[in-house]
Amino acid sequence: MKYAVLIHLIDWHHEKSEFLIKEDICLICLEGHPVKILYHKLCYETGLDGGEPYTFNVALLLTDNKEEDISIYPNSSHWSLSSMILNLLTMIYGGTLGHCRIIGSKDSFDTCWGTYELYEPLSEGVYELQASGTKLGSYELNLMQTICTNLKATTATNSKHTRINNALTFFYLAWNVHTFEQTIIGLSIVMETMFSPGSNSELSHQVSYNIAKFACLTKNERQEKYKAIKKYYSIRSKIVHGEPINTEEYDSIPILFKFISSVLLKILSDKTLIIIFNDNKLRRQYLDDLIFN
Repeated sequence: MKYAVLIHLIDWHHEKSEFLIKEDICLICLEGHPVKILYHKLCYETGLDGGEPYTFNVALLLTDNKEEDISIYPNSSHWSLSSMILNLLTMIYGGTLGHCRIIGSKDSFDTCWGTYELYEPLSEGVYELQASGTKLGSYELNLMQTICTNLKATTATNSKHTRINNALTFFYLAWNVHTFEQTIIGLSIVMETMFSPGSNSELSHQVSYNIAKFACLTKNERQEKYKAIKKYYSIRSKIVHGEPINTEEYDSIPILFKFISSVLLKILSDKTLIIIFNDNKLRRQYLDDLIFN
């Protein structure tokens, strides 16, 4: 069985028409590909998507040769392969990619075994989180491959409850949403998962300081980012306690989303950092060293 996850809001900018991420998983250019021809045929002949094809330029191609691996089946669970790749793409672009359409085929996409929408509500729910002007080129593809390789190489156990997996889960839950209130809660869990101190004392101060020290190079940058993250904590506090947030606070959430995306990318693109953040003792020592560096 083959599955194509047609991804909205990305343009293909690579010299080759496909790029292998890992075995049975690749990203492809849809221009002239049988998947796109089949999709347009379904739209015109069956009225799919109102008879008007969406502009899909890129697709994630998944192949299940054994037809027994349930993780291959594309769905909106954050543990599925499709969601894992889309989660990383969202991280790379610092914004959501709108809706996606799945097309399954038992041949080489000459015929359709089944089709359905994935994440469609996101294109209508939180517009401000949508990415724009996204290009999928060598940099993004190689970064995706590096992260997937690092995650596989640094998986010490089959446990899904490591800090890295927890951060990836709540990052996913920060964009697969209908309201920004959910986004800020998800992002705050990501920040605390990765940068919380050994105790809950002065939590917002220590998390803000640790992230600023980790992500920023100069003193001025660290001071500005520290103040910004502390501000996000006040927004989170308002939401948790049922208070309304103002327009300025609302507009700042996509900025935080992009920043946390860049922080996670820095960690995931470095195997050593993945190992450090997945080990409680190493992570605590690393954060302590940041204070005195």
